[in-house]
Amino acid sequence: MLFAFYGALHFIRRSRITRLEAIARESESRFRALAEAIPEIVWTAIPGLGLDYCNQRLCELTGRTIEQLLGWNWKGTLHPDDLPLASSNWEKAHQTGVPIEAEYRFQTAKGDFRWHLVRATPLRDPSGKIVRWFGCCADIDDQMRHQQVLEDEVKEHTAALFEANLRLETEMRERALAQQELNLQNERMVRELTQRSTRATSLAKTAELLQSCADLKDIFAVMAGMAPKIFPELRGAVLLLNSSRDLLEVAAPWSDCQFPASTFVPEDCWALRTGHVHVVATGDSTAECRHVVSGQGAYVCLPLMSQGGAIGVLHCRRSAPALSQKWPC
Repeated sequence: MLFAFYGALHFIRRSRITRLEAIARESESRFRALAEAIPEIVWTAIPGLGLDYCNQRLCELTGRTIEQLLGWNWKGTLHPDDLPLASSNWEKAHQTGVPIEAEYRFQTAKGDFRWHLVRATPLRDPSGKIVRWFGCCADIDDQMRHQQVLEDEVKEHTAALFEANLRLETEMRERALAQQELNLQNERMVRELTQRSTRATSLAKTAELLQSCADLKDIFAVMAGMAPKIFPELRGAVLLLNSSRDLLEVAAPWSDCQFPASTFVPEDCWALRTGHVHVVATGDSTAECRHVVSGQGAYVCLPLMSQGGAIGVLHCRRSAPALSQKWPC
């Protein structure tokens, strides 16, 4: 009786295992049928052992057989530049159980590479242990290439925009410099016109005063007082020949114009020697007048004429000697 009971129990247990195995085989068959029907690559992997299944999509893509892809052989289909990242992602997922989502390039049967979006999710047993990884790969090569084209266009447009902006900045800077130079020229022009106007007014005033002079003393006083207003950038003096015409005397200096002596012989001035205007540039010792201390800078001597003969010299020198400046007219 007891033997019959154990036999029946064993039969029931065996029948249950057989049913479970049948259900498992049926589920496996349905999974494979479904996996082969969808257009994406489908695969499963066992932790530590690598790929244990893939559908025909991966074989069709790579031109390899399932046997050539199982285990860790699938790594040979990846682009060499993507292999380090794929290995690192797989190791991290194996240790942490975090799902994988990454973009890799697979080599096709033609030898080129196509981008795929790879996703993998862990399957766990009742205790939470990962027993298998389920994954799929979707072809995104067209999207990636389109994205690359867009990125290249963005870079090209950005470079063109940067170049245009650089040209605009350069043009604006050049315009600003040109405007600044124009403003400086206008300021110089206004300053020169103001100086000329002031000088013309002073000349008119000088002429009016000279017409009212009673003697040479008055004339010298007017010239000494008005000369700094007419020529503010110059200092100078009027040197006159004495009645014997053998001495040249400093008659009317202005702006603290200094001379080595108060009288000179006519031959000391080259303007009287030549009868023409005598100009000496700074540093030029070719024909210096002896009534000027050598090295004091540029100066000019103009012979003063009356009734066909020289009566003296108008001597002018710069308050601040400069070679490049012109003498005022």
